[in-house]
Amino acid sequence: MMRLYKCIFLAILSLNFSACGDNATSHGDGDHNARPDDCIPDESLTLGDMAGQMSGEPPMGRPQLPVGPNDALAQAACTLLDTVPMELIAVSDLSSAGQVVVTPQPETAFSVRLPDSGIGYFTLEIPDWSVTISSSLTYQQSLMILDDNCDVEQTQRLSWNGACEESGLTEQRHLYHAWGSFTVRITGEATEPVRLSFIKLD
Repeated sequence: MMRLYKCIFLAILSLNFSACGDNATSHGDGDHNARPDDCIPDESLTLGDMAGQMSGEPPMGRPQLPVGPNDALAQAACTLLDTVPMELIAVSDLSSAGQVVVTPQPETAFSVRLPDSGIGYFTLEIPDWSVTISSSLTYQQSLMILDDNCDVEQTQRLSWNGACEESGLTEQRHLYHAWGSFTVRITGEATEPVRLSFIKLD
């Protein structure tokens, strides 16, 4: 009887390890022990989402948001508002997101053209693990990082950029516990390019 219980326990343990391996194929090894135990994939990672409703849909009207810090990250994002952005075309199919790759760049803003549906995808390439990335765009659009592995931890909730609140620029910050490729979903008006930036905390 004890041998039977031992076999059942080992079988369950094997299944659990197999499931974890299936979900971690696109991200490199990082500080996995630092991930929050109560991580909820996707739902807490929406940029442009209002009133705690994690829908990923673009908000209506200027929302009530806290004001974020006025620090180097915030100031860098504001400075990019006056630069010529790099143009990108997001893909309409989630499985094709790897065709458009973006890396965090402190001196480059991006102008993303969406498909006719108003929903587009691309890949954010994180070159190192345990790094904090600031994601910024205007409040009329929405950005979501798709993370099924809980490799991304939100460290600053959606807020107005503290260095240029009047511009309508919003900001969120996330700590990436693993390096690798992360799919990003953008929602907005198909006729209006989405201007955004990804800046790494040095």
